[in-house]
Amino acid sequence: MVRPWYPHMLPQDAETWTRFLEGNRMTLDAVWYDLHVGQAVTLPEGSPAWLLRVAAGVTRKRIDVVGFLGGIYYVIEVKPYLNQLALGQALVYVRLFEAEFALPGKAKPCVVCDQVDIDVGPIAAQFGVMVWSNEFVPELADYR
Repeated sequence: MVRPWYPHMLPQDAETWTRFLEGNRMTLDAVWYDLHVGQAVTLPEGSPAWLLRVAAGVTRKRIDVVGFLGGIYYVIEVKPYLNQLALGQALVYVRLFEAEFALPGKAKPCVVCDQVDIDVGPIAAQFGVMVWSNEFVPELADYR
């Protein structure tokens, strides 16, 4: 479902996600936004409980979208441009997601983008990262 905003997404990321959803590329059975994974920063011993809660809320990593379809969890990074940063985020977030949640199988790392860096797209495919681009990229046709 297209929304007017998505938790913690930058405006340009939200525009990319909306274009993806409007293209009806995939209908997910369930969707979660802004999932926290990983460790919070370490605070000094004796820090007040309220500060520990704040640190846990703002310093853990955040997955843009987790979708569920056909028994598979898709950990989705949304960026206007697939570059090495987006690729790295997808790879790290999927491992943290698997470590944090008891899954019956492995999750699938994905990037939803508008454009694909010509050097990074083939590397994403080598690492098994699904790329759903709002533009057609012949080299990634098997991963869309």
